[in-house]
Amino acid sequence: MILFIVSQMFFTGSADVQYWRWRKPDDERFQSIFDLTAYWESWEIGGKFLYLQPSRAMTQPKYEDLAQKYAAYNSDKVSLKAGSYYASFGRGLVLAGIKDDQLMLDRWLEGGDVVARWGPLEGEFLSGTKREIYYYDFKKDTDHTLRAGRLSLVGIPHLELTGAYARINYPQYDSTYKQEFTSGAVDVKFPLMSAYGELVKREGFYGPAYYSGDSTPDTSTYSYYAALSFGLPRFNILLESKDYNLLANGFNNPPPINLYGVYLTDTLDEAGHGLTASANPIEGLTLTGHRSLSTKPSSSRRVEENYFLGSYRRTGAFRITAKMDYLLIDSVLHEIYNDTLEPMVEKRTEIAPGAELVIYFLKEASLTISYDHRMRTDLYHRYQDTLLIPDTLDYADRKLKIGLAWAPVGSLWWTYSDRRTSEGLSMGVWRAWEASVHLNEHLDAMVFYGSQPAGVLCSGGICRTEPKFDGLKLWLIGRF
Repeated sequence: MILFIVSQMFFTGSADVQYWRWRKPDDERFQSIFDLTAYWESWEIGGKFLYLQPSRAMTQPKYEDLAQKYAAYNSDKVSLKAGSYYASFGRGLVLAGIKDDQLMLDRWLEGGDVVARWGPLEGEFLSGTKREIYYYDFKKDTDHTLRAGRLSLVGIPHLELTGAYARINYPQYDSTYKQEFTSGAVDVKFPLMSAYGELVKREGFYGPAYYSGDSTPDTSTYSYYAALSFGLPRFNILLESKDYNLLANGFNNPPPINLYGVYLTDTLDEAGHGLTASANPIEGLTLTGHRSLSTKPSSSRRVEENYFLGSYRRTGAFRITAKMDYLLIDSVLHEIYNDTLEPMVEKRTEIAPGAELVIYFLKEASLTISYDHRMRTDLYHRYQDTLLIPDTLDYADRKLKIGLAWAPVGSLWWTYSDRRTSEGLSMGVWRAWEASVHLNEHLDAMVFYGSQPAGVLCSGGICRTEPKFDGLKLWLIGRF
């Protein structure tokens, strides 16, 4: 019987193997992630194996384990998941699973999930604890348990309604006993217009009062996210508004308004709005403009962004793109300028023009030349002995990138970047070669040799510090 079932299965999988070698100090690291999934009729069984041998330049411990393992059953009426799974409610204000390759972030739940469907109704109940792989580090959060459920009306044309509830239990040694989230969402879609709105009520219960018999919430806040979009011939517009009032719970990731992709605070205590408009006035021409503002109501913290991009493409010949970004971040960012200076940026003004030219030739080949020039003014505090001293730094990041690509084979890139202060003082020069080779339909290889600067990388409201690197990186990516 078992041999018969195995013979009826089909398998998919992937392998991601990386090797880093630093020039100075002489150090190396190795990581491999293997995915394997087996399918049989309505069943699905899979796992993810993680091996990490960190370098001395990083703080992560060595790890070797089956990070994900799961079994799932899917039918028209019911879906079951046990073990590792991803789950999200609405736009992520209450719950959001994340898999972001740019940030190297993979967040999921460990537990169980049940989805039932009956006519136009869809219900879901789940329970679990959080797991995540974040920039070569594997973290298990077994202290905070999530219980959540939702009921959605999905069978009505142009309309979807969802109500959700989530409860997060805290360990007894924590001052917080539990948090409860209740939300309602409306999603309306028509050919030329769509609208989305979600309202969340958060209630916090503190341990001492709860254990003494007081079951009333100690804190109660409301948050919302709303979006309205219009799709007209050759023109699109998106309006967004948000108010996140102490919304962070460790399991969610609501939409940021700005394209930079950063929230004001780790507690998601901010409000703001955004406008994005795009147009195609003639064939091949695309124009995009974005304006956003996020503020923290209880302070002067804010993120303001103004962005414009124009791109023109002639099929089979070339594509030219020009952009301009003006950004003001009055928040807290962890930034690294060099080995000895690791300040916390409190305010940043950034003006970033850029351009790119892509020339197409032969059948599947292209030559790309791009240039970015970021002019920044940072207000920060630096350590002098044991004291934090305020300081200001005006500098510019310049980056030139030239690449040659041929789709059936791969690509080759050369990058030059430098950083200079307004007085002309060099803060660093970095050069690198990157090559990718398409070995066959299942296997790709990539090589990086050279150096790259440190900085902050943000995406979807999550930011991490990217350390500088000087040496060799090898990737091998396989799929079957």
